[in-house]
Amino acid sequence: MTTVRLTLDTAKPQDRIETVACRQGDTGTVIRAEILEDGEPYDFEGSKYLEFSCVRRDGSWVRVSDGCTQAGAPNVWDCALPAEATACDGLANTCYFTVRDSSDEAFRDSTQRFAIRFDASATATARLTHYSDQVDKLIASADSIVGAWEFEQSRERAAFEDAQEERGEAFAQSEAGRMSDHDACEAAHEERLDDMAEWWREASGTVDETNRLVRENVKVTADNSAKVAALWGAVFAQVTGNPFTATLESLDGWTVRSGIWDGDAGRMVC
Repeated sequence: MTTVRLTLDTAKPQDRIETVACRQGDTGTVIRAEILEDGEPYDFEGSKYLEFSCVRRDGSWVRVSDGCTQAGAPNVWDCALPAEATACDGLANTCYFTVRDSSDEAFRDSTQRFAIRFDASATATARLTHYSDQVDKLIASADSIVGAWEFEQSRERAAFEDAQEERGEAFAQSEAGRMSDHDACEAAHEERLDDMAEWWREASGTVDETNRLVRENVKVTADNSAKVAALWGAVFAQVTGNPFTATLESLDGWTVRSGIWDGDAGRMVC
């Protein structure tokens, strides 16, 4: 059995945290606690007794009311660590003693807290060390800072995603409007092209008809001019000789009824 001495005050000065280091599962460790009240021995008059309490690493409580016995002086008590307390591993940093009265089991007082470190690889000899909760506070503060940072990051990420979604929707609407305007312009352009094609077909038909009429007019004009010339010659031309002249190389195949053959000139002279 190993006994570790602690001095604990109900005034809770807590300038430092005493730590009992022992082996995990070792129920032979006894804490001999000297209980003070503002630096003076605590008065355990009447039916007051001491109760051990601690919070294990998993958050469960261990309370022992019948494991503490007075050891000589009225304010000195021995407490054998119970199996349910030593079964845990690591640091139990919230341990203390509670003063109760057996007449009514009412709470009377509690001491400053201390810590117990359970280590499976430790020796069987328990010892007293010191523990500072500043590291825990720094870790808790760091966890709080990291948690706040992660929260802000998640908020910023959510805001960014919302903004991205809004930009996407705005772009989609803008693109839809642009495509609608483009389609309208394309439709108007196609309609203008159709109108121009129709106009061109009508104009081409008009030109073709005009050309046909011009050709007919030229033909009629030529026919009329020939008729006018023939009529003019028939009416106004003076006949002064034989208007008919034929040039022949020979009389082969011809029967001459009258006239004189001019062989040198290749003609008939009437």
